[in-house]
Amino acid sequence: MRRNQKGIVSLLFILFMAVVASFVLTVGYSRILLALQRGKGVGDSLITSYASETQINDLLSRLIQGYLGEGDFPFSESFEMGDGTRVTVRGEILGNDQILSVVSKRDFAVSEVRAVRAVSVEESVDKVDIVFVLDCTKSMNEGSGIGTSRFTELERAVVGFLDGASVYSFAESNLRVGVVVFGIDAAWLRTADGLEVRPNANLSLAEVRQAVEGGFGSTQDESPVCGSLELPDWTSIGSGIVFAHNYFSEYAAEGVKGVEIVVTDGDPNTRIPYDNCPIVGGLSGSGFCPWPRDYCSSNPFDWECSGWEGRCQGPARAFLACSLAREDVVWGLRWDRDDYGVRDSDVDIYSLTIYDSPNSEVVGIFNDFSTRYYQLANAAELSGALEEILGRVVESMSVIRITRVIPVADE
Repeated sequence: MRRNQKGIVSLLFILFMAVVASFVLTVGYSRILLALQRGKGVGDSLITSYASETQINDLLSRLIQGYLGEGDFPFSESFEMGDGTRVTVRGEILGNDQILSVVSKRDFAVSEVRAVRAVSVEESVDKVDIVFVLDCTKSMNEGSGIGTSRFTELERAVVGFLDGASVYSFAESNLRVGVVVFGIDAAWLRTADGLEVRPNANLSLAEVRQAVEGGFGSTQDESPVCGSLELPDWTSIGSGIVFAHNYFSEYAAEGVKGVEIVVTDGDPNTRIPYDNCPIVGGLSGSGFCPWPRDYCSSNPFDWECSGWEGRCQGPARAFLACSLAREDVVWGLRWDRDDYGVRDSDVDIYSLTIYDSPNSEVVGIFNDFSTRYYQLANAAELSGALEEILGRVVESMSVIRITRVIPVADE
């Protein structure tokens, strides 16, 4: 009897251990399956996120460059990628917003990215006029940092800007370009036929490009456009800037955005008469202040000197600040009133300087009163800076907000 009882106990023990072992194996197997599914889920999540971001970036690129126009909305398209990811892209217009969404799905993940492009309705900008204001003084003969002259890199950068602009389908009808050069005085670049390269001269981007290539050389002496200046050898940066201002004042048009792009390697050391800009903050008067004193008795414009000749850095820097600053911004102080800038508030100005040893006062003026300021280590960096400015000009007509949408379970 006792033997039977022992046998029964042993059998029950074996059954119990079998159940425990089975439970342990089941739990372990479940954990393995769960780990595999989690790994698959992480992989699918990365793949769907990448697919959504790639598709949304492609749509935005087409939208900004004009290949996807308002007439193409609304749209919806679904397709399967080579790796099995199922993608749906949609576009709709809601009020003043252009809404793009991309949903990517796999077995264990779903990713949605949405971009909202808010088209500007406050300014209603249809066109952009750009005026380059370029240094033509002898210091631009110096090296660029890569074995060429600063003049060479300046020409290359402006040509690259024009080539980059021409890629956009809307550029030929909505983006116009002019080119001004300055020493002490300022003048328009001219085409081979003698036409001034102004934004309203009805020149194509290709014709402006041709004028730039024909107008600049590797040195000042080789440059036809620099040779057109009466006084090219000293630096009055304000002269070139107010020259561009005068164009926008005279030819301002509804729905046309004004942009000026200034490039120089010089510390201002001379200024021309300009009634709206006092000679220095704190003193009245706006006369001619040349670095060489003999220009007072002999200059082709019959400008009268201010009495500051020969010590003109202060007046020249004041002229720079006054010309850069917007008309609603104070650039200097006088005992009886403030000095306000002369730039139209609707005109943006991008300033690029090439200074080996930047002067803190001059850098401060550019930084304080430009829409955006770039201090470059050498002229070889001009092309990259102008490429960035082109991107800012193109994108200034719209605001894009990109959000990642948290997926919810299907009903």
